[in-house]
Amino acid sequence: MSIFFYISIVVVSAALTWMVRRIALEREILDHPNKRSSHTIPTPRGGGLAIVIAFYSTLVFYGWNYLDFRLIMALLFGLPLALVGFLDDIYDLSTLFRLGVQILCSLGALYFLEVPYLYWVFALLFVVWFINLFNFLDGIDGYLSTEVIFL
Repeated sequence: MSIFFYISIVVVSAALTWMVRRIALEREILDHPNKRSSHTIPTPRGGGLAIVIAFYSTLVFYGWNYLDFRLIMALLFGLPLALVGFLDDIYDLSTLFRLGVQILCSLGALYFLEVPYLYWVFALLFVVWFINLFNFLDGIDGYLSTEVIFL
């Protein structure tokens, strides 16, 4: 894989993030500060869409040749999760619905990762916990990168 490939992924992610941000601002898809917010001004929502597109594009162009089929199948369970997250940014979906989708997607991924059944409860709690922690921390500068390093 050439350095050009990796640089192009970063450029595509940045360009898509800029586009999604611009559209969110134009259509006023904003997260307004409240007592639990870490931001003080309205912030555009939906920026994760750019990262999801860049990630899955990379998976299509790179992963098919180098990754195990079971890993690819497990990673594909992130697509419905990302879709629900994006729809939640726009429509504020119910917490119970989002949790149900998180659990189903996590179970599907665990199945393809061949996690021993004895560990499923712990693994399911771990995955759903980090999905929600990731969502919570994405609005707090610097914290999310620390979580990703831990993962």
